[in-house]
Amino acid sequence: MTDSYQQESINLAGVVLGGGERNIGFVNLNNGDDETGEIGTLKPFRTIQAFLDAVPDGATDESARNEYVAFIAPGDYDEDLAVDLTNRRIILSSLGVWGLGTFDGPDWGPSGTRRNITVTATGGPVDGIRPGLVITSLVSIGEGMTTHEAYLTKIRISGKIDLTGASGVGSVELTLECEVFGDAGVAIDAGATIIQSYIYRSRMRGTITGANWNLQVSERTRFDGLITISGFSLMLSCRINAGLTTGSVTPVGLIPGGMIGCWFAGTFTGPALSALMDGNTNYWFKTNGAALAGGATKVIADDLVP
Repeated sequence: MTDSYQQESINLAGVVLGGGERNIGFVNLNNGDDETGEIGTLKPFRTIQAFLDAVPDGATDESARNEYVAFIAPGDYDEDLAVDLTNRRIILSSLGVWGLGTFDGPDWGPSGTRRNITVTATGGPVDGIRPGLVITSLVSIGEGMTTHEAYLTKIRISGKIDLTGASGVGSVELTLECEVFGDAGVAIDAGATIIQSYIYRSRMRGTITGANWNLQVSERTRFDGLITISGFSLMLSCRINAGLTTGSVTPVGLIPGGMIGCWFAGTFTGPALSALMDGNTNYWFKTNGAALAGGATKVIADDLVP
C-alpha cells in the first residue's frame, strides 16, 4: 500500500471509514505486514496478535472510553492470541469469516495444533468502565448449531478461550458470535473471573466453566459440553446437550429470564427454583430423559399464573 491510500475512504459494508479512524485497524493474512501495520490507518497487520499488541493502555479517564476494532480478512490465522484487557475494550470483527488455527480436517474442521485465546487483565476498572472482548462478524445471518452452516458464516476458534488470568479486575464483559472447538474438551475456562457474557448464534463444542460466570443471554446457541456457571438469565432457542450446573436462582440479572424454547439433555443441577423454563423446554427436558440434581426444582412459565 502507498501513502495515498491513507487519505482515501473505503466503504465497509455500507459504513464509511476514513484512513484517520484512530481506533480501527485491519488484519490481512496475505497482504498485511506486522512491521508497517498501524491502527488508525489503512495499513493492515499480517497477524491478529500484532493488532492486539498495538492497542494502547486505557489507563486514563479519556482513554478508558475508547474501543479498538480489528477488521480481519478471511483466512486461517495459525497463531495463539494473548489478549490483555487491562482497561481495554477490544472487538475482533470481519467482513466474512476467519479461523484461529488451521482447518484442513473433515467437514472443514480443525487440524494441527489447537490455537487458544488467553485473556489477562491487571488492575481495576477506570471510572467504573469494565474491560471487554467481543468476537463477531458483520455476517449476522447463519447458525452456529450445524456444522456446514457454521463454517460458512461463523468465526471459528480451533482451541479454547482462557480467562483465568483476568481475575483481578472485577467484571469482564464477554460477547461472542462464533464457534469454539475447544482444547482438551474445554471451550471456555473463566476460573474465578467475574464474567458477564452474551452469546449469540454460536456453538461451544466443549465445556464452559466459571465460578463467577453470569450467562446473561444465550440465543440460538449450541452447547455440546457441560455448562458450569454461577447463574444465567435468558437462554433462548438453545441446544444444551450435556446439562447445566448453576449456583443461583434464575434469572440472575436480565429479565424476563429462563430457558425459552430450548432443547435440553443431561442433568440440571442447582438450588430450588433455579430450573425456570417454558413448556416447550420442559417437553424436550422430559422427552430426552433429563434429570434434576442438587435440590433443583422446576418452575414452568405458562399462562396459568394468576
